[in-house]
Amino acid sequence: MTVAVKERTPQFRHGSAHLWFRFADDNPCTGLAYWASRFDDLPYAVSLVVERQLGLSPREWDDLVAEREVAERVDCHGLFRLPLVLDRPLGSARTGVAGVGVCPDCWGTCEQIDTDGSLTGTVGAALVCSCSDGFVW
Repeated sequence: MTVAVKERTPQFRHGSAHLWFRFADDNPCTGLAYWASRFDDLPYAVSLVVERQLGLSPREWDDLVAEREVAERVDCHGLFRLPLVLDRPLGSARTGVAGVGVCPDCWGTCEQIDTDGSLTGTVGAALVCSCSDGFVW
């Protein structure tokens, strides 16, 4: 008897200074697929793809999600490219202790701050957190 083992597809795929994802992938911040997540529940990097690559406003995206019509406008299984470094600063580093079971680098937001510039070359730059499912530095 042969048993087929389904491998878990990584959330973000690494390739030449960019990350790749599919809208069918699970949103690590909510547990829903990206296509089923409201705009405000998307990680910032994914929201940039919605606005800049798909040309949708936050309201248009939310309307598509509410009507479950994202797949009619978006290839949910196609690969979309994210820049490794995000185009906005996240501000100051988080202080205190992250909650139990929450990533200590991003506190569950999927975005971390390069506090010393060692990851991006820029102190305070925002980037997709290494805890994102399947992402390897």
